[in-house]
Amino acid sequence: VERSAMSRGRARLAMTQGAGVWVLDAPDGLGEADFHAHHALQLTFSLSGTLALTASGQTLRGSALAVRADARHRIEAHGLLAILF
Repeated sequence: VERSAMSRGRARLAMTQGAGVWVLDAPDGLGEADFHAHHALQLTFSLSGTLALTASGQTLRGSALAVRADARHRIEAHGLLAILF
């Protein structure tokens, strides 16, 4: 059985009405992420490692990136991440 890179990482989730927080430890990366969109604003923080966001033909890199609601995007990351929806 072939496993994606993310299958070797760890995740913790916390959810409440109107918000969710994901903490992902992905030392080998998130794997192949497709472009997608969701109805929530997304704030992504790189606590260690690398973080890149591709949307509207542009790729941004940084330690904290925001995605507006309903925007098609793709995240590439390695390391420890926190994602707030």
